[in-house]
Amino acid sequence: NGGVYTVDVKQPWAEAVAVVDGRIVKVGDNSDIRVLIGSNTQITDLNGRMLLPSFGDSHLHLLYGGEVSSSCLLSWAEQPDEIARLLRACAEHHAGDSESWIFATRWARWSFADGNPPAEFLNQLFPDRPVVIEASDGHSFWVNQSALDRVGIDDNTPNPEDGLIARDPVTGRATGLMHESAIQLITARMPTATDRDRKKFILKAVATAHEFGITAAIEPGLNLRQAKLFAALDGAGELNMRLLLALTPLGWEIAAFDERIYATIKRRSEVESEQVAAHSVKVFVDGVIENGTAPLLEPYHDESVQSLDLFFPTDKLQAYFTSLDRQGISIHVHAIGDRGIKQALDAFAGMRRANGMSDNRHLMTHLQLIDKVDIPRFQRLNIIASFATLWAYPEEYNLEIYPPLIGAERVERFYPVASVASTGARVAIGSDWSVEDMNPFLAIEVAITRQDPITDSGSILNPNERIDLALVLEAYTKNVAYAMKLEDQIGSIEPGKFADLVVLDRNLFAIPVQQISQTQVLMTLFNGRQVFVRDLAKSEP
Repeated sequence: NGGVYTVDVKQPWAEAVAVVDGRIVKVGDNSDIRVLIGSNTQITDLNGRMLLPSFGDSHLHLLYGGEVSSSCLLSWAEQPDEIARLLRACAEHHAGDSESWIFATRWARWSFADGNPPAEFLNQLFPDRPVVIEASDGHSFWVNQSALDRVGIDDNTPNPEDGLIARDPVTGRATGLMHESAIQLITARMPTATDRDRKKFILKAVATAHEFGITAAIEPGLNLRQAKLFAALDGAGELNMRLLLALTPLGWEIAAFDERIYATIKRRSEVESEQVAAHSVKVFVDGVIENGTAPLLEPYHDESVQSLDLFFPTDKLQAYFTSLDRQGISIHVHAIGDRGIKQALDAFAGMRRANGMSDNRHLMTHLQLIDKVDIPRFQRLNIIASFATLWAYPEEYNLEIYPPLIGAERVERFYPVASVASTGARVAIGSDWSVEDMNPFLAIEVAITRQDPITDSGSILNPNERIDLALVLEAYTKNVAYAMKLEDQIGSIEPGKFADLVVLDRNLFAIPVQQISQTQVLMTLFNGRQVFVRDLAKSEP
């Protein structure tokens, strides 16, 4: 008795669905399903509400995000006074002693001019206690002098490979900003969580995902120890998620990809289970634009930016891709800037020349600034394009940070979702939580409007790159299933597939687009079992 949107081109809409032993057995009209009802059948009357296949997320950091959401959150505070207040409150809450570390996340770069906070800010707040603050994009740390002293970084410490220690242009002193692999100089000496803690972080993140109707995801950038936690939870019957783990030798570290990847993938069976696969690896080719670590085809406008080079020579990257592809491994590439995206596509092209087409589900994620001549190459090379569509509107980064760095023309070309999709390339959506909000309804609305989903006002980021609701739902369901090699099991409501389903409080096709962001999940089913439920009786369809 609902609006069942199947994401199945053969039967896009239905009224009812029958599930037996965790699988869909019939999809059709109420009369088609009613004849199957027996004395033991559990009946859910949708009362006109919408039923969808549950969402997948093509780039979701469950372990890392669960840990971050358990730490001190600055919640993108925009004013220095508010940041100071939140940090003092965190220091009091996590009192410990004067020697214990304070770790905070979700620092918004635009809270300080040019994204560069003054070194004195943290030093004056906490002259003796080490403080580490992660930028909201996850690619920079902001630390105080006490933290620098604790890990042994001084004005003469060299930049690590693929990393930058920001320095005062006049004095040469380290300012406390650490970019890309320089982060690891801090994390190597910070206190770490236990595996027991990490399992709790994962379960907390999975519960959040269920609240948003997400039951499948690609978890990018885990080492073997981190990956084993997911398999252990699945073996204990606690995970309730279908996951593809993209492995790297060293886990979350930016420069975490080298020859050790071959030894890592040889052991991938150790981290796989019934619902956890690991036929993927994570590769960074660049950093991010906001700190200058994503090389661009044209120079940054701000001459003070200390830009990095690409993380790999193209011939070496191509050799990695070719070897991994031959071994049946899907490659999950972080690529932000147009130069890094072009290099990755060049490496994939060389891989295709050497190996021919394969059934490996290679994917490039983020794709913030793509050279126009490279847009058709995703389709030609059969590379999945994964976008975080929630970023595709004029938010603070676009208005405050990016224009001085690269100019308004390049900002306007960010996230060309429609252009890539129009070539026939497969587009998926990944939230990049906890860098960004996990809520799919915010991302769905922005994909359609390219406008602020909260205020529903303000400027629009390149309206030509809008996509329609049917395409964005396919990107969030069927295409993620394809990226995970699960298209025969999940991603649409069809007989034989797992009953991974989500009930919404409204029909997305029957409301103004601006209301999509207000949508709530009423029920999430995984293998036909409720893993999240709100009171349907209290929600009007």
